[in-house]
Amino acid sequence: MVARENKASFWVEGNCISYSHFFKKTWFCCFGHENTPETEITIQIIDSALFVNGMFAEESGKFYIRIEGRFESAHYLYDYFPDGSDEPIHGHSWKVEVFLEGKTNIRPDGISYDFLTAKTKLTELVHSIDHILINEHPDFKGINPTSENVARWFFHGLKQEVENSQGIVRRIVVHEGPENLAFFEPDRA
Repeated sequence: MVARENKASFWVEGNCISYSHFFKKTWFCCFGHENTPETEITIQIIDSALFVNGMFAEESGKFYIRIEGRFESAHYLYDYFPDGSDEPIHGHSWKVEVFLEGKTNIRPDGISYDFLTAKTKLTELVHSIDHILINEHPDFKGINPTSENVARWFFHGLKQEVENSQGIVRRIVVHEGPENLAFFEPDRA
């Protein structure tokens, strides 16, 4: 079967559709649809996106994007013990996860939020806190470097860049090693 629409060609081969447009060829597999003479496959181009039988294009819901960074750092908590003494210095393999959403749920091109700006800023923040004693970081002077406060610190560092790139930070999760974590969800304005 070959269909032509708007200078594009489509071929159905097995469970896949080959789409050729201006000398570019792309394969889209349609699992769950058997290519039999009785199968009617509707192909539609909407804003350069290919939808087959509306299989997924009509699904509704909220989109979130997740990015992450990892760092190795030490810290200690102030006034940790009942006698008022500090916790000993110790280190962790940290992981930070950032959950984002676009100010528009889904754009016509199928992207909810282009995370490149946020990922670049997250990498910058991670590098500034990697392989240090967090207590000595200028932003943590006089602030207990708990996982909760580290999560808030990442939010503070990301929120403006994400906002400027048409996104919203919904949640920051900070893993203090493989088993313990804290997450911060900012109040919605």
